[in-house]
Amino acid sequence: MTTKTYTESTFWSAFRSDLEKTKGHLIIQSPFVSPQRLKLVANDFKSLAARNVTVCIFIQRPKYWDTPSEKLSTKNQYEKHELLANIEEMKKWNCHVNLKSKIHSKFAIHDHRVMWEGSLNKLSHLNGLEHMRRWEDPFEAKQIIVSHELLNCQACIKVISLFSPGYPNPEPDAKQFGEWLKRNRIEAEMTHRQLESLSGVSRRTICNIEQGSDCFLNTAASLIEHLNLELCMIPNYLLPSIAQMLHNEMAALRAKRNSRKSTKRRMTVVRADAP
Repeated sequence: MTTKTYTESTFWSAFRSDLEKTKGHLIIQSPFVSPQRLKLVANDFKSLAARNVTVCIFIQRPKYWDTPSEKLSTKNQYEKHELLANIEEMKKWNCHVNLKSKIHSKFAIHDHRVMWEGSLNKLSHLNGLEHMRRWEDPFEAKQIIVSHELLNCQACIKVISLFSPGYPNPEPDAKQFGEWLKRNRIEAEMTHRQLESLSGVSRRTICNIEQGSDCFLNTAASLIEHLNLELCMIPNYLLPSIAQMLHNEMAALRAKRNSRKSTKRRMTVVRADAP
């Protein structure tokens, strides 16, 4: 484990260096956001988007968020309006913005390996005195990701679950895999009998798997192959970016072709931790 401590005066140059090295996934939890800081980091986040790095941001959900505007104080109305504007600005940079209640911890995690933790709000800091610690340890980063539920990005879940059953759970259970398999069989317009004929797996077994029964890996691999899917193993930190690229490719193919049967789809269904 490699660690080093920084202050507000030494943090930003080191942090920007890590941003430039990020290859697939950046997670930021910063409870507060200010338009002044967003202007200062705009180019950094635009550069990440240009490199197809997925950026998942978690910010504080105000207690009054669901309260109708007419029932809010003037101060709260202004704060809500400003926060909405800040969220829209970050979405222009292709960031995934998530609201979480009661958060206080501040994190930045690069490719599930390098982690920043400390007092500095990376999306709102201007001139306060702060300290930050940089860790380079994939096991420590994974522990923080899991314990603080930093894979619960709704935009990522929506796309990745199309390819990886059960995401963001580390391993999908049999029911989740069965539901995923059934959905893809129906999308392929294939009956149980047809899949049995192609894969050599009996209809009873296919039905049992779709209803949540466990199965051997070679059985699952055969079904996946004959549904015109492809089994891949990729590092977890690349999963959001690759899933989004696959999703975009599939959408483009569907737009060009009238029949789903003629569409060759690459599906990622197995996740692997980064080495």
